[in-house]
Amino acid sequence: MDLLATAYYRNHQLMIEQPKWGSKFRLLYDGNPVVEKSGNFGVELKFTTNEDGQVANYRATVKWGLSSLKNIEIHRNQELIFSNAKGFAPPPIAVQPVQAVQAFQYQPQQPIQTREIVREVVLVICPHCGQRNEFGIRKCQNCGAAI
Repeated sequence: MDLLATAYYRNHQLMIEQPKWGSKFRLLYDGNPVVEKSGNFGVELKFTTNEDGQVANYRATVKWGLSSLKNIEIHRNQELIFSNAKGFAPPPIAVQPVQAVQAFQYQPQQPIQTREIVREVVLVICPHCGQRNEFGIRKCQNCGAAI
């Protein structure tokens, strides 16, 4: 089979195929054959499917002359979504506007409390060696003499 056309609508794919020699055409929807038909100078392939909970009617038209393909069109619900005609542009895709998202700023539930601890250290100097010792110690940590 020769692939004649591929059209995309949202996340669905439509393809039209034809055998190398012959007048039989096949329409595939998401890779699955849905319609196959023969014709001498043109063929119309129609099928209906359910897309996202809505009915979609597809119609593919293939026309050719004595030795060459003339025209391919694919319609979805009467809207042209594919054509091999020069200058064809697919229909615009409706895009929903995006709402701006406010930047997240941390706000604590309770105010932050700070606490300052002040400790007074009293040192006692050993009369024998001059070592500084903490208050309350009875013997010098350096020489062992009584303070």
